[in-house]
Amino acid sequence: IMGPDRGDHAAIAVDTRGDVHIASRDRTRQLVGSVLVTANDLLYARRSAGGFGGEEVLEATDEVGEFNAMAAGPGGYVYLLHREDQANDLRFVRFCR
Repeated sequence: IMGPDRGDHAAIAVDTRGDVHIASRDRTRQLVGSVLVTANDLLYARRSAGGFGGEEVLEATDEVGEFNAMAAGPGGYVYLLHREDQANDLRFVRFCR
C-alpha cells in the first residue's frame, strides 16, 4: 500500500484486537495506448497478529481517496470517510473485517 506513487492521503486505525487498518490513494501511472493515466484508486490493507492480510481496491472510480479519515469500531467494523474530487462528494464506507 506504500510506494513512490502510493500512500497518498493515508489514514490508519487500530481496532480492539490490535489489527491495523490502512487506507490510502494509489496514484500509480500506467500507459494506456499513448496516454499516461493515473489510477487514483482507494486502497485498503490490514495487518493482524497473523501478518499482512494483503491489499484490496475499495473504490476505483476517478479521483477517489482524498483526505481519508478512518476509525475502527466495535464488532470488527471499520469506518472510512474520503473525498471524491470530480463531484466534490464526501463518501462514507463501512465494512466488517
